[in-house]
Amino acid sequence: MSIGGQLVEKSLEAGGEAIAQVRSDSAMGAQWSPDGGWLAYAKYVNNQRELYLQHHSGQSASQSAGQSERLITPELAAFWLQPLPYDLIYRGFSWTPDSRQLVYVTQTEKREQLWQVEATGGTPRALSPLGSPTEQYLSPVSAAHGERVAFISRIASQAESKRRLLIAENHQVVSLYESKTFLQMIGWLGNDDELLVAEGKQTAMVTVQDATLLKCQVSAKRCLPVILLRDLYLSSLRLAPDHATVAYVAQRGRSLNIHLLKLSTGQIRPLTNNSDPGLFYAGLHWAYDSQRLFFSKQTSFEILRLIELR
Repeated sequence: MSIGGQLVEKSLEAGGEAIAQVRSDSAMGAQWSPDGGWLAYAKYVNNQRELYLQHHSGQSASQSAGQSERLITPELAAFWLQPLPYDLIYRGFSWTPDSRQLVYVTQTEKREQLWQVEATGGTPRALSPLGSPTEQYLSPVSAAHGERVAFISRIASQAESKRRLLIAENHQVVSLYESKTFLQMIGWLGNDDELLVAEGKQTAMVTVQDATLLKCQVSAKRCLPVILLRDLYLSSLRLAPDHATVAYVAQRGRSLNIHLLKLSTGQIRPLTNNSDPGLFYAGLHWAYDSQRLFFSKQTSFEILRLIELR
């Protein structure tokens, strides 16, 4: 079984047509490094998740698919997806802000672990001990200098169900915040000490819900509420590269629209003016200049069900 699609890079030249270069087949969750020099992505084939890396060399479109891809790990932890709007809830890898390293989560015999590897090669370095069999590590993000990594821990067992905000540094992991509902990683605020997370009010991730934005300070070991956001998809929250604005998808009446929150003032304004209840926004992504926002529009989905008669 194969999940994913063809990963294609298109170069738009002034006065010319788009030139498409096939980078890989069966790819998903692709993410450029901040400097645009590297591309990381996952493959899910035969029930096995693999993490790959490619260097952006500007080679021609006639280059064969997958020629320069490098396998980072064959044991990448699971992705979390939601059907409509179809969106990535949790990603198992991310870049350090300087584009030099890739941080990722592996899963070996149902136990997860946080790792870091140089983009140019070398031996991966473990950032955390192995987690317990009932624990998942989600959405790792590196602080400004790459030595400190924040991530979400999900513990689900018959005895308990909780989420924790964890900080990994020098192979030590400390808990900064704990919740009985969902926690969504938003990102570091341009330094090594402060970051934003969102705490949902419901235990179901894919539903529209209220959420509290939390500003967490590692040195003080505390998280304080910033603002309550109404009727949003937690998975849509995106922090701009300049750390000044958070974009998200929220419901007003029967319709969904993209909204912008200015962190310095708490001001919220709608970015879109949609009135169609059948239109969904997803895949929000900031340009690196923080002046443009990319997104997808979706209108429907299909579910294939199998009923087995015995």
